[in-house]
Amino acid sequence: NKGVTPQKLIPKGSIIASVAPPITSAWISALTQACGRKPLVVGPGLKTGIKLGYSDPSELGADRIAEMVGARDLFGSPLVVINLETTTTFEVINKHGEFEGGIIAPGLETSAKELAHAAAKIPVIELKAPTKAIGKSTREAVQAGVVLGEVARIDGLVAYIWRELGYQTKVVAAGADAKLIKVLSNTIDETVENLTLYGLKLLYDRNTK
Repeated sequence: NKGVTPQKLIPKGSIIASVAPPITSAWISALTQACGRKPLVVGPGLKTGIKLGYSDPSELGADRIAEMVGARDLFGSPLVVINLETTTTFEVINKHGEFEGGIIAPGLETSAKELAHAAAKIPVIELKAPTKAIGKSTREAVQAGVVLGEVARIDGLVAYIWRELGYQTKVVAAGADAKLIKVLSNTIDETVENLTLYGLKLLYDRNTK
């Protein structure tokens, strides 16, 4: 309404999922000042609601924890969660709802950039679904190799996971390239947006009640 000064909205709290320890303390300081209380930090000591079957849970990236928490809440278990960003990560949640372990591989854009960096005549390509596997130009050949290669790797690794578990699971993908890969994949059932943020909201709620 005219003449009414809107109140300043002050956040009640915050949560950090950081994979860059050198800047975590700066974020803690900034969020403490903004919210009037220290933020939660995803890591050892935070309640996740998931048994973590990792030899050293402190090695597990905060983003991966948030993703598996969010995905299990949305899709149940057993489940394979694939996040396609700088790296392609697989989180395996078994039929008991426990985190079994995972896989980390180079991401789609990382692979494309490294390939172009390694060979002077190979261009940096646009990441989109190729129309064919056999390229008629260097650009088409790289596109097929990078994109279809990523799809083949994902489907192949999912098959390895299923074999090791002894049963099949639902497979969901998140991240910047999830929709592109799902179109070509034989194993990805669904894609989900903002999975990490959704998982962080769940973690915040579970640790502030």
